[in-house]
Amino acid sequence: MERLHANPLNIGYAESIIVKDLNLSVPTGKITALVGANGSGK
Repeated sequence: MERLHANPLNIGYAESIIVKDLNLSVPTGKITALVGANGSGK
């Protein structure tokens, strides 16, 4: 079972696309981390 499911996900601002066609599944009962630089929009 999935706690979170996004298919497809597009992220951006103004006229800029930052993430295009992201498929994301976060399973229930698992630890999941989104890692990136400070201020990167996680």
